[in-house]
Amino acid sequence: MSAPRAGAQLRPAGIFRRLAALGIDSIAPMSLVAALMALKVLPRNALEVPDDWFWTEWLLERWLEQPSSLYAPLLVFVFLSLLWTTGWEAISARTPGARLLSLTLVNRRGLAPGLGACGLRLVGSALNVATFGLGYFWIVASRYRRGWHDIISDTYVIHDSKKP
Repeated sequence: MSAPRAGAQLRPAGIFRRLAALGIDSIAPMSLVAALMALKVLPRNALEVPDDWFWTEWLLERWLEQPSSLYAPLLVFVFLSLLWTTGWEAISARTPGARLLSLTLVNRRGLAPGLGACGLRLVGSALNVATFGLGYFWIVASRYRRGWHDIISDTYVIHDSKKP
């Protein structure tokens, strides 16, 4: 794995800045899941903890008794998050969270990636989620701060304070 050709001026973004952008970007999908729960499209009882229960005990019992009430909203959230991120990256190489934190997605030549690379990145992100974040941990271990989704799509997330 080598750096992008324009590597001298491209600074790879670190895990903390990327996690902060991910947190910002999770607001929209999370809001949509909350709206779907309020409209009773998704199970609403996932958030209704009885007063006489401590939430961790209730969560364990809910998981054992009615796991669908917990994983249905979670799966919808993950799906919407992947869709949200891929859409923004395909359109502008930046999600709203990335824009706020001056991050840009680039290919090896330092240009915005194409639709194919964004599709591969979606597959890599799904693989990261399926392995409970192991692919995201790779950002910390990688020389060029690349997760599995970056490696699969041959993209880099850079810190670029000059772009708006």
